[in-house]
Amino acid sequence: MKASVKRRGSAYRFAGPVMALSLATSSLLTPSPALSAPSPTAAARSVNWKLFFNQLFALEIRKEMSGQGASQADIEAAIKQHTGFTPGTFNDTVNKVLSANTSAEAFNIRHKIYDDQQNYRAITAPNFKNSIPATTQNIPAIKDLLATINQNRERQIGPEENFFNSPEGQSFVRGITASNRGQGNQQVALVLVPGYAAHVIKFAIFPEILGDANQLWGRPINRPVLADKGLDVTYEAHTTFYGRGANEPHPFDILTPSGWELGNTVGFNGETADLLANWLTSLPPSYANTKFIFLGYSKGAPAIFEMLQRHPELKSRTAGIITFAGVVQGTHIARVGRKEIMGTLGARSIADLITKIRSKGGTEALESMAPFLTSFDLSAIKLPKVKEVLNSYGFDVSDLDEQSNRILDGRELREVVDGIIDLEPSTRSLWNMLHFDRDLLEPGTFVFNLSGVTDISTFASRRISGQPLGHRTSLLAPMLTGDSKIDWPHFSLDAWFLYLSSQGGFKLAPGGLYDTQVDLQHTKTPWLDASPLSASLTESELQTLWDNAEVRQRAMARGAQTYDDFKAAPRSKLMDADAANQIGAFDLGEYKGHHWSLFLQAFRPPVTTSSEFAVWTFPRKAMMRALLQTFALYNIASQY
Repeated sequence: MKASVKRRGSAYRFAGPVMALSLATSSLLTPSPALSAPSPTAAARSVNWKLFFNQLFALEIRKEMSGQGASQADIEAAIKQHTGFTPGTFNDTVNKVLSANTSAEAFNIRHKIYDDQQNYRAITAPNFKNSIPATTQNIPAIKDLLATINQNRERQIGPEENFFNSPEGQSFVRGITASNRGQGNQQVALVLVPGYAAHVIKFAIFPEILGDANQLWGRPINRPVLADKGLDVTYEAHTTFYGRGANEPHPFDILTPSGWELGNTVGFNGETADLLANWLTSLPPSYANTKFIFLGYSKGAPAIFEMLQRHPELKSRTAGIITFAGVVQGTHIARVGRKEIMGTLGARSIADLITKIRSKGGTEALESMAPFLTSFDLSAIKLPKVKEVLNSYGFDVSDLDEQSNRILDGRELREVVDGIIDLEPSTRSLWNMLHFDRDLLEPGTFVFNLSGVTDISTFASRRISGQPLGHRTSLLAPMLTGDSKIDWPHFSLDAWFLYLSSQGGFKLAPGGLYDTQVDLQHTKTPWLDASPLSASLTESELQTLWDNAEVRQRAMARGAQTYDDFKAAPRSKLMDADAANQIGAFDLGEYKGHHWSLFLQAFRPPVTTSSEFAVWTFPRKAMMRALLQTFALYNIASQY
C-alpha cells in the first residue's frame, strides 16, 4: 500500500509563510451554528473522569491480583505502585514541583503528590458517589453499567479469562454500542496506533486485551507472520486477518496496524497519517459502518490528530481519542537531538553521510552514526553498544549484524531527522496553533489524556515498580546461569535501553516529571494546558512562531494582540480552549510507570538465542479494562 505524501517542508520547519497548512480562520471568529448547543452534554460534563478511571483501575488491579492468589498487602502495595491519582491538574503538579529550590526537594514534593494517602483512599472507595453525581448515576443505562461493576467488585479474575466473555465485558459492549438513548445500536472498534519505530518492533502494544478481541472473533491471538527478515516483518494482510468471521456482526472489536502498514514511523507524521486513513478505509466491508476510538501511543497520538486534519471525512466516524504517553506537544530531547545532528552534518543530509560512511562496513558505519542517535529510543540502532556488552557474556551477535545492515540500508536513518523535526516542541506548537481548535473534531467527540511518570532511581535497583520482573531480576546487569550464559528471563534489555537513553531527558524535563521519553506536560493536549508557550519554547522559537502570519492572525483573534501577550497567554486560550467545551477534552491523569509499560517486552533476545525473556508485569490488562469501561460510560452519558 502506498500513499502520496507531501512533506510540506515549511509546514514542519515553519520558516516563512505556511501555505500548505491551510485552514480557514473564519471559524475562530464566528462559531459554526452546529456548535450552538453545549457539548458534551450535561451528564458527560458532570463526571469526574480522572477519579472514575482511577477508581476502576484500582478495582481491576485488585480483582486480577486476587485471581492470582496475591495477598491483601501485596494488592494494596501494587495499587499504590501503579496508580498516580491526584485531584489537582497536571499544571498544579508541575508548578508545585518547580517551586523547589533543589532537586532533592523537587523529588520529595513529587513523592508527596503522587503517594498521598488521601488520594489512595479516594480511588479505593467502595462506590462512585464522588466521581458521578446521583442524577447521572440514575440514568437507566448508566445505572445498569455501574450495577454490573459493583456486583462484581469481589469477583476474582482468572489469568485466562477473556474480558469480553465476563459480566463486566458484556456490560461494556452494551454500553459502548448503545446509541440514541438506547433506542439504537452502533458498531465500535478501538484502534491501537503505535508510536516511534513501531515498524521495527514486532510486538503489539496492550497485547493481552488485543488477544482477547482476536480470540473472541475467531482470529489467531497474534496476526500471522508471513516472512521475518530481522527488523522487516511481513504480516498477513489486515483485510484477510480482520475478514475472518466477517458474516458475524462485530459490535465491538480491537484493531491495530502492524509492521510497515504505517510506513516509516521514525519519519514524518504525514506518511503515517495518510497510511492510517487508507488502512481504515480498506478494512473489510463488515467494518464500513464502524465508529472508531483511537488509542494513540507516543508518536501515534499526533499522527491521529494529523490524520483527522488531513482526512476530515473520518471525523464523523471518530467516537473518541485516548492519548497514552502521547507526544502531543513535542519532547525536549528532539530539540537537543536535532541540534546535535545538524551541528555535525552541516550542509550535508544524513542520507549523504550514510552513503559516504557505508563503505566502512555495517558495524563501523553504525558506530559512526552513534552520535546522532543517543537521544532516541530506536533500540536496534544502539547495536554497537549492545554487542560490546553481550559479547563479553558469550552472546552470539551474528543476528544483530544483519539487523545493523538492515538499518543502514533502510529508510530509518535516512529519514530520522524528519521524525525528529516532527517531535520538536516548536513543530508541535506550530501544528497545534494551526489545528487544535473546534474544527479538529466533531462536537461531543471525547479526547482523554493518560500519561506516565517515572522515577529514574527505580532503574538502579531490582525494583522498578514492586517486583515486576521477579525477585531475582537484575535490570541493568545480566545475571549468569550455571553454564555462564545470560539468564534471559531475569535480564531486561528494555530496562537497560530505557535507563541509558532517558537520563538526558530526565535532566531536561521540568521537575524530572518524565516517562523516560516524554515529559509530563507535553503528553497533554494544549486544551488542558494553562501554561504559556514560553514554558516549552525558546525565545527564538517563540519569535519564529509569532512571525508566522497565520499563527499571528489566530493568536490575535484569541486576544493576544502583541508579542508579549502571545508569550504570556495560556496556551489553552491560544489554541481555542473553548473547543474543550464543544469537544469532551478530559485528563485521566497519570499512572506510575514508564514509556514502554504497554509492551510485554519491546526488545527481546533473538529466538535463536533464547525463547525466554524478562516481562514487564505492569497491569496492562487491568488498565485497559478500566479504560474500556470509562469509554462506555462516556458513550452513554454523552446521550443525556
